[in-house]
Amino acid sequence: MTGKRTQTRHGFTLVELLVVIVIIAILASLVVVGVSRAQVAARNAAIKMEISEIAKALEAYKNDMGEYPPDFAYDPTVITDPASVILFKRQQINQHLSRKFRNRRPDPMAAPPTAMLVQLDYLSDTQVAQLNPQTALYFWLRGFSPDPRKPITGAGNRTPIFQFDQARLTESATTTGNTDFPPYPPQYGQTPIGLVYYRAKRGPTIDKTVALGASATYGDATAWANAQITAGQKAVIPYISDLMNSVYVQDESYQIISAGLNSEFGVGGASYPSGVYPANHPITTVQGQPLSVNERDNITNFLKGASLEKDVP
Repeated sequence: MTGKRTQTRHGFTLVELLVVIVIIAILASLVVVGVSRAQVAARNAAIKMEISEIAKALEAYKNDMGEYPPDFAYDPTVITDPASVILFKRQQINQHLSRKFRNRRPDPMAAPPTAMLVQLDYLSDTQVAQLNPQTALYFWLRGFSPDPRKPITGAGNRTPIFQFDQARLTESATTTGNTDFPPYPPQYGQTPIGLVYYRAKRGPTIDKTVALGASATYGDATAWANAQITAGQKAVIPYISDLMNSVYVQDESYQIISAGLNSEFGVGGASYPSGVYPANHPITTVQGQPLSVNERDNITNFLKGASLEKDVP
């Protein structure tokens, strides 16, 4: 009786190998997408958490000082020359600090004689020029000198109201050239673009200068018409309420705005939470349009979700 010999297969056919490779590639791509989304979510959460901590510091500051600190924003249609801008910022500092520091030797409106500098709480014009909505957070929350006569420029150990990451401040100072009062960038982002602080004020006509050197105002139709901002400029304009046009979101307190992970503030000045640019927006090409792509990942202190795109339609 002759038995049949059976052939034993070893390995896979080429088709089977290709199928396995395709399946592995699909699974790997799904894993990469999932990891990427998780990474974005984690970084957004970290930025939002730090903004929340800064907000708590601002509340503590208000409890101590009686009001929120100035943001050094101004209306360029009213204050038009550099000398007047410097004067305006000095006035903001002096008026604000007079509430707390009764014995302070205030910053004079004009440069004093050299012999008097050591006696005054004096900032140079170069230092004052660094103050804007991007540098205000560090300027106010780094703490005051224990010298009540010179809380800004005096010697001694300061007690910070918020613990800033010194490495990020150093990188920002190098990038921007603002070595005395650098902007404070969030932990994550493509480039170190500082958080923006706007002290919102109640009222139907509100004017604010955008940060990053772009010139624009914010408020009523006349202010919009006088704005100098054009499409393509980097700018930061505070967000307004859907309920009352020309009134800020958080109009009794402030807005803290991060450019998000793409480090682009986008157009700015949209209505919240609808995410639509109002009819009196200074950039005419976006009036009535939905939130721009670059702006959708912005993170603020008033959001319910992790970023603007999570809150707006």
